[in-house]
Amino acid sequence: MKVNGNWIWKRQSDYTLYNQTVIACKTFELSAFTRAVLRITADSFYRLFINGQWVSDGPARAWPEHYQYDVIDVTSYLQIGDNEIRIIGKHWGVGTFHQVPKQAGLLAQLDIESNSSQSLSIVTDDSWLVAEAEAWLRNTPKVSIQMEPQEYYDARLEADLAFEPAAVLCQAHEGPWQDLHPRDVALLTREPTHFRGFREANLVRRRDDLYLCVPAARLAHPSLIEANHNVLQAGGLATVLEFEEPATIQFMAEGLTVWIDGEPRAQGPVALDSGAHSMVAFVTEVIGHRKEKALRLIDPPACVHLVNPLDPEQDNPWCWVAFPEFDYAGDDLRWFRHGLPEPLEEQLDAYLEQINELGVAAKDPATLRSVLEERGRCYPREQMFVEDTHWLFLQREVIGNAAALVSNPAGLMYDNAEVTTVMPSPDGDVELVYDLGEQQ
Repeated sequence: MKVNGNWIWKRQSDYTLYNQTVIACKTFELSAFTRAVLRITADSFYRLFINGQWVSDGPARAWPEHYQYDVIDVTSYLQIGDNEIRIIGKHWGVGTFHQVPKQAGLLAQLDIESNSSQSLSIVTDDSWLVAEAEAWLRNTPKVSIQMEPQEYYDARLEADLAFEPAAVLCQAHEGPWQDLHPRDVALLTREPTHFRGFREANLVRRRDDLYLCVPAARLAHPSLIEANHNVLQAGGLATVLEFEEPATIQFMAEGLTVWIDGEPRAQGPVALDSGAHSMVAFVTEVIGHRKEKALRLIDPPACVHLVNPLDPEQDNPWCWVAFPEFDYAGDDLRWFRHGLPEPLEEQLDAYLEQINELGVAAKDPATLRSVLEERGRCYPREQMFVEDTHWLFLQREVIGNAAALVSNPAGLMYDNAEVTTVMPSPDGDVELVYDLGEQQ
């Protein structure tokens, strides 16, 4: 049977947003029925529930020119009377090694048969309700070059759903997803599992570092959906460090080179006098699979305050340094087997020379502001940085045993009324270590 529904999403001006999650709902009433089949797909991911029960995750990976949909017998999930289809839809807004996202979109068609000659089709259209699911934070880094953005879920926001009629983007066969056909591999299954054992409770050092994770590729190419290492990630960060008294700061940088008061600084302690100092960090890992760069000020002293060099009233004390002239973006399918393409190599050399000149020129806040006159961009924090929780694990430092702070740790292991109670500590964070028993 041909899919005749519509591609829908939340109504908005841009359908290529990074890491967006929506929830789409449709309620309907059924009398007697004999069989029901749902055809469903999405760009880039869906999770399907019917009457509160999980049904499927999908779709299968496919090229946009030959896109696939899932065919699911959902007879056992429906009931006489009121029914609800609820779909969590995700658009990555960035390429992976498994999908080529084009734009946000969700497509579904439910065909219901009965003993009578009549049949019923429920398709995605503007009678569906859609809401942005803000509990899934959008500004997270990619898991890796091969995968989608990290999933960061804030359950405190899960009730904040503002449903509105869906926006119809196009009919089933009129969008960028062509040659729609059923998936050619089996549907995914789901197997519930529990922790197999509790191992230990640790007290872990609480980090007071200022950690900045910068989505360099997206800031350099704000409207581009790319997946490989064929883009130039040109750009940088700039701020003013205001010291109330002489102090030492220590930092670590990944994919960035830092200049303070016009001097290139290696990762390590830097002693500075009281007063204002310029700080810029330019991307120097310009090509590669790591699309986010990181700058960490390690336990900065209380006497240091950061101020936006272009607008001291800005909530975000950092500004982005743009290099639109170095906006090279090549073909994702091309691999560099014998050196860089000539246009990319030329732009790379010119960019590295330029940032060195600018870094040296920014000798103080006044000259920094002149450097930023044409290149500086003031962005909100949530646009300029992503929430990376993984760095805390990488810097994890156990400082003691926390067994006395945990009551009934086995309570978390099973789906029952048992609870685990964790008492906070002023000395650090409490870490619970459980064993899943196997890797699947």
